[in-house]
Amino acid sequence: FMFFFFKQKTAYEISACLVGSEMCIRDRSTWDHKECFKCSQCTNSITGEAFPTEGKVLCDKCYTDSHAPTCKQCSIKILDKFVVCGKNQFHKNCFKCIKCKNLIETDEYYKTDDDMPCCQNCYQKTMKSCKGCGQIIQGQAFAALEATWHKSCFKCHKCRLVLTSYVTYDKEPYHKDCYKSMFVRECTHCKKTLDGDYFEVGNGQAILHEECVDAYKAIEAERAEKQRKEDEEKERKQREEREAAEKEAAKRQKEKEEAEARLKAAIEEAEKAKARKELEAKERAAKEAADRERRAREEEARLKREREEVERLAKEAEEIRLRAEAEEKKLKEKIDPRKLEFTKFYTLKELQTKPWPQDVLPEYREAYLSNQDFYKVFSMSKDDFYDLKDWRQEELKKKVKLF
Repeated sequence: FMFFFFKQKTAYEISACLVGSEMCIRDRSTWDHKECFKCSQCTNSITGEAFPTEGKVLCDKCYTDSHAPTCKQCSIKILDKFVVCGKNQFHKNCFKCIKCKNLIETDEYYKTDDDMPCCQNCYQKTMKSCKGCGQIIQGQAFAALEATWHKSCFKCHKCRLVLTSYVTYDKEPYHKDCYKSMFVRECTHCKKTLDGDYFEVGNGQAILHEECVDAYKAIEAERAEKQRKEDEEKERKQREEREAAEKEAAKRQKEKEEAEARLKAAIEEAEKAKARKELEAKERAAKEAADRERRAREEEARLKREREEVERLAKEAEEIRLRAEAEEKKLKEKIDPRKLEFTKFYTLKELQTKPWPQDVLPEYREAYLSNQDFYKVFSMSKDDFYDLKDWRQEELKKKVKLF
């Protein structure tokens, strides 16, 4: 349960300043002097908290007397926490079961019709059981046939469906239609209720009013004659269908025998064709094997010649590479980029893009930058650059795509 608190309200805040020998009240009221700020009920001066209520101002005592809830159990004003049960309020320690008088300290309790609390144990002792399932009814109950039921348990005694309206027979509830089918007799011919004496026809096959017997017999005779004619027609059709089926079966048997003969001849022909194909396949396979062997020998000889040619070319290429490296080494040893004479300088973009100018040595493209462009690109002079180690020069040239 939830606790509530009394005096959850805002009072005037009173402060004072000394003006001559009088005390002036500073608040939202219209009073100017302390002696004028009085309780609207007891007319005493308000020195503490003031509570505005319906256009009036009450002191703490009068507000408590007129607005504090009264405990339903002890009839004393509630000034602290209290519990609400329906329209009634209780002190926390007065919230007790109306039956056993024990203190209720949990949320598991019930409320009586007059809004008084009842503990779970006492409430279950007063509850009624459902006639349908035998369980205690804790929610809404349904009273009928001098008993109480769950609404979902009040069912037809025959079809076991839940009832909204019912008819009683032998102290049991029924749907109207179920009751009618079980206990009300109807004339087989006119479908009206049989009251008093009645006639049975055909060992109880039909029950009739006396005046309905002749009409029922006439209708039954007509129905029997009609049924006899239908049976004869049905038998004739069945006989014709059997004869047609026998003819169709003989025809299908003959077709089956002919088909089997054709199939046998086709199988023999297929076996002969298969034997011919197998012989041809063997001869063709032998010929292809001989051709593959011959081509394999030719391919092996060709590959041997190609390997020898590749080895020869590789040897020649290696000799050319060694000579080129030797010549390049000699060329590098002889050339000092700082001593090159330049007839023209190029931009960085021209030196990065192939084809390079014809008068440019590819390995020294950076030397064809003007001194100003060179400094912009490498942030150092040409002399400082060429004083660096070769690996450092290559690293810087790679960054600007000149290597």
